[in-house]
Amino acid sequence: MAWQEKAKRLIAEACLEAYRKANTKPDGTRYRKHRPYRVPEHAQALLDALNADDEEKAKAVMLYTYEFRR
Repeated sequence: MAWQEKAKRLIAEACLEAYRKANTKPDGTRYRKHRPYRVPEHAQALLDALNADDEEKAKAVMLYTYEFRR
């Protein structure tokens, strides 16, 4: 798997998690209307690295987020 594919997958996972947190009620059901959510900071940094085609920065962000996910 190329680093670009891995970066896209990590961005998608982070955004989906943020979406679910913003659009889920405390009792576990979803709100009827869409609620806005923010793209997580590490996902935005990864997206910037992906757009700049900067492999070193992207891998550094991936490793940084992996360390704190454990």
